Amino acid sequence: ELPKDISWHFIGPIQTNKINKMIGIFSVIHSVASCRVAQLLSEKSMAHGVVQKVLLQVNITQEITKQGFSIQELLCNIKDLTALTGIQIIGLMTMGPLSGDKEEIRLCFQKLKKLQNAMAMIYLIILSQKMLNLLKIYLILFMNSNVSSN
Repeated sequence: ELPKDISWHFIGPIQTNKINKMIGIFSVIHSVASCRVAQLLSEKSMAHGVVQKVLLQVNITQEITKQGFSIQELLCNIKDLTALTGIQIIGLMTMGPLSGDKEEIRLCFQKLKKLQNAMAMIYLIILSQKMLNLLKIYLILFMNSNVSSN
């Protein structure tokens, strides 16, 4: 018998018609390979009242046989992806090259690590902008309430 506190991870291609059945069952979904899948996961998660942890899949090697965001596509869409409230992006994942060349494999995962570091910086900038916008709104409300009370 399996332990009650077992943590299940989903690894593999996501069929959009199966998303509803995935929510809340898996601790982490590892292979979010497109904005469409991320959006559907977010919508279904919110409908179930949960926030689903995910890893975004990046096609670092740009192989046509592999799924995932291109680096450019991910960078262009990160603001929209981080705004999805039904998912929590906890990192990136990739499928390394099918190669016996250890250096090629190492470079692939090294590139993914650099991309993840860059994404973390972008995310901090996005959060900072949101915080500045909230601060501006607060200051406007504060100033308006002081003007009307005088």
